[in-house]
Amino acid sequence: MQLGFTVVKNPKNIHIKSIDSYCRFLGLVYGRLTNFTLCEYIDAALGEVKPDLVIMGADIVDVNTRELYKSDIVVKKERIVFVGEASNSIGNKTSVIHADGMYAVPGFIDAHLHVESSMLTITEFSRVAAQHGTSSIVWDPHELVNVAGLDGLRLSIKEARGLPLHVFFVVPSCVPSAPNKETSGAHLTLKEISGALRLPTVIGLGEMMDFPGVLSCSTTVIRKLELARRMRVPIDGHAPGLRGNELCGYITSGIWSDHESIDGEEGLAKLRLGMWLMIRESSTSKDLSSLIKPLVRGTLDTKHCMLVSDDLAVNDLLFEGHMDRILRRAISEGMDPITALQLVTINPASYMRMDNEMGSISPGRVADILLLNDLGKVDIRKVIVQGKELSKVAYGRRFIHPARLMNTIRLRKGLTQSDFLIRSLEDKDQVEVRVIKLREGTLYTLKEIGRLKIKDRAIRASGDILHAAVVERHHCTGNVGKGFITGLGPLKGAIAQTIAHDSHNMIVVGSDPFDMCVAAKTVSVIKGGVALSSGGKLIASLKLDIAGLISAESAKDVAEKKQFLEDHAGNLGVQVKSPITTLSFLSLPVIPELKLTDMGLFDVNEGKFVDPILK
Repeated sequence: MQLGFTVVKNPKNIHIKSIDSYCRFLGLVYGRLTNFTLCEYIDAALGEVKPDLVIMGADIVDVNTRELYKSDIVVKKERIVFVGEASNSIGNKTSVIHADGMYAVPGFIDAHLHVESSMLTITEFSRVAAQHGTSSIVWDPHELVNVAGLDGLRLSIKEARGLPLHVFFVVPSCVPSAPNKETSGAHLTLKEISGALRLPTVIGLGEMMDFPGVLSCSTTVIRKLELARRMRVPIDGHAPGLRGNELCGYITSGIWSDHESIDGEEGLAKLRLGMWLMIRESSTSKDLSSLIKPLVRGTLDTKHCMLVSDDLAVNDLLFEGHMDRILRRAISEGMDPITALQLVTINPASYMRMDNEMGSISPGRVADILLLNDLGKVDIRKVIVQGKELSKVAYGRRFIHPARLMNTIRLRKGLTQSDFLIRSLEDKDQVEVRVIKLREGTLYTLKEIGRLKIKDRAIRASGDILHAAVVERHHCTGNVGKGFITGLGPLKGAIAQTIAHDSHNMIVVGSDPFDMCVAAKTVSVIKGGVALSSGGKLIASLKLDIAGLISAESAKDVAEKKQFLEDHAGNLGVQVKSPITTLSFLSLPVIPELKLTDMGLFDVNEGKFVDPILK
């Protein structure tokens, strides 16, 4: 849906005595030439045109004033036109919803989200998210664009047209996210970013992950920021752990927000310096509990705070919800329900500079309205999107993804066991190695030292220390970065997947190199996705053939297959709840401490590649 009003002109210069009569002239005489005129909304607000929908007797949660009061809500087409006593407004064709005993709140807004992390198309994501009260999202298609370039963004915009969910976009600012540290599928130039910022429904520049580039005044980074500043659009940030001079320097560059804070002290420091604080509660990074503590004291202004999901797994979306889930978490941590609602309605709308279009139950705003049975439990009774009950909204035809987006696995050669082994030139029985410590619930990894045995001049995995590899899959370079991980559990087999932030090469981990080959070859054959192998046999797989990230299947089918695979991984020794999500951040070289890319083992803190073998 395109937001905004249509206004027509008086082409014949007919004399009209007043602005009021001129508006009515336009509406009555030339209304057929437009989809719907501004004056017809005004007439509906004045009671001179019967509305399409009236919600009677709801307890309105006013996020503008933090009040709670009983009122009616009048809707014409897709917009709210009147809030007040409306019993005389009802016409023969007006739909009426009696909402006595229910709370009316604005539709929820997620201001920072990577839809690809759900493994669903935007069409399927919107079906599920809308049922949980989400009316608008800001999608940073960083994952898809890293694989498919600007083509991925354009196709996403095209697919999102006509959905009941308002889908806005930001242009990924860091493609690749870590130049010279990994091989990405695409590279966005300044010219491409400039053009993309002018595309329909694009509202800003995506998260600036290259904070070292900002602080060192990298020419490439500074030009992107200057472009966005000239265009006066929001610039999302990504500043994990920055403090003092570095944080001030980062904010001085013109970046508006941050979603990478992990504790209340860090979040408060950013708020005090004028940043918008995105409080993240994703499927992987559960930061809300810590970040929200300073905000529930009752003395801090929360107008620059938002709740966001960032990365949301399909199982969490389907069974726990979207923004309603995060709202319940915030309220359970002691936040006042109306304050929490502001963080998913008027606050993100203001950040997006769209608060004149959405984010509150006010005249002129799009009629995205939720009726709740219980405010504290966020118990949603009815969802109204763009003036219609969700149950009556028809989805358009299925979007067909082009072949170029379905064939993105390009390996230089067939993989063998030797591709996953690290050789030792020393004549020893054992060797000390650097090990990446994975931790569920956070993107951060730790550096550990492990001792492994050598057999036939190759270092062998043992116990919960597993072989790990990242295989380049975009340009047939043949790159294979190798290392060791722990924290996943003593897996008796292997997992391979093309979900590998941010360049999305192929991650392969396991205790046995032959199983790693089986899993990796399966992922290649199914054109992307996840595979689990053990004992030289394929155990389970999940096909994600849209850019190696997304499935064309329903949320229910994707969730079932993902759960089946992860359950079997648990039977084979995996000890984390979601190994796919946990592994997906193994290769992200912009988050401390130790990561693995197709180019090798990278120490984020030191900013350099290191040898897996300790000398």
